[in-house]
Amino acid sequence: MLRPGLLVRLVNIGPRGALVESPARLRPGRRAELQLCSRDSDSRQLICGRVERCHVVGLGPLSFHGAIAFDAAPGSTSGISWSTPDG
Repeated sequence: MLRPGLLVRLVNIGPRGALVESPARLRPGRRAELQLCSRDSDSRQLICGRVERCHVVGLGPLSFHGAIAFDAAPGSTSGISWSTPDG
């Protein structure tokens, strides 16, 4: 979810940013607060950043991909732990 309440789908995430799919256009240069919600629990994590780019990826229904660059690497200040498939 992008605050203040836009529900987005996480396409890809890495230590420096995320790619999200949205039903609404995201404005490059704007601040963004990405709220990650776990399917397994009620835990939520807030990551702040800036929209770097946005483009149309679907016309029926209209959808956009937006790239968000994080202000700080998750795990350093946000509390998200990153792991690889082998541990």
